[in-house]
Amino acid sequence: MRRSGDGAMARRAGHGPGRRLVGAFLGFAVAGAIFFGVGEVLSRTFHLVDRLNHFPRHLFMATDDPQLPYVMRPSVVADVRGFHVEVNGLGLRGPEVAPRPAAGVHRVLAIGDSATFGEGMRVDQAFPARLEVALNAAGRGRYEVVNAGVEGYNTAAELAYLERRGLALEPATIVVGFNLNDFDYAPVLGPLGVLTNDQSQRMSSHSLANVSEFYLVLRWLARSLTAYVTPRPPGP
Repeated sequence: MRRSGDGAMARRAGHGPGRRLVGAFLGFAVAGAIFFGVGEVLSRTFHLVDRLNHFPRHLFMATDDPQLPYVMRPSVVADVRGFHVEVNGLGLRGPEVAPRPAAGVHRVLAIGDSATFGEGMRVDQAFPARLEVALNAAGRGRYEVVNAGVEGYNTAAELAYLERRGLALEPATIVVGFNLNDFDYAPVLGPLGVLTNDQSQRMSSHSLANVSEFYLVLRWLARSLTAYVTPRPPGP
């Protein structure tokens, strides 16, 4: 009887550390999930990323298309450097539009960079909206001009957008806005959630930075702390 009891006690003692280890791991996992969950909610509620970098990270989302570095994130409302921006469900600047033009409506697709997008302007001040007003005022039919301009795009990105997304909107006419800097490389969406000209910093569409505001807050804080503690080289 004593030996049997001693064996049971030994088995319980042997399983004790393992169980405690599993319990500690589960406790850390639950605490981590709560930490990141609360952090994500607070980051989105108070727009912490935008307060850190003064640029609405959630306005864009990365793609894995070599020619299409990023697109407008659908259904976003934001203030961008002092002007209001609304992105509809199709990822276009402006009010909601149907995926296909209504019967009898001549749809015009305006593609381009920040000039077409209307940098610093209300959507009704950008040239696609003004073009729609002018065309309908001419009394030669019903026109609808959709604004597919994206800040930072070059000609290659505009062509890629047209092939991948624009033609699916069934435009009857396509208007291309062109600037001299369209000869340059288009920026990419980097791991800190902002546009960068460093092509090596391009973010994957599967990156956590593409979906999590709190993850970006942690990255920005880590970068700020690193910059603070790293001595700067002497120079003028």
